[in-house]
Amino acid sequence: MSIGDVGESACHCLRYGTHAPHASTLRDVGRDESLGRYASVDIIRCDRCGRCWLRYLHEEEFRRAAGRWAEALIDLDQIDTVLAGDAANYIGHANFRIVGGSTMGISVSASRDRAGRP
Repeated sequence: MSIGDVGESACHCLRYGTHAPHASTLRDVGRDESLGRYASVDIIRCDRCGRCWLRYLHEEEFRRAAGRWAEALIDLDQIDTVLAGDAANYIGHANFRIVGGSTMGISVSASRDRAGRP
């Protein structure tokens, strides 16, 4: 399934992101240590629709309710080549992403390409 298929299904993951028990980790990409974040980066697959997501999880363990996460759809041909250090930039420029965290709830951000597709 490709990123362009976002509008073709009303899967739960498109509104709330990927969460257990309806998601599984395909690949542990590693840690993004840039700027002292030490964020965990994974490729997650939605077990309901099969979409793949790049997930970025940043927690500040010394603070209460300071966990933040972001997910963006990623094509199957990219899941083996994406690097942990590139994940934040990839998600920040993604046409469709979901962000959330302990203090911010969940926010869906979808932009459209020049043809008007999500």
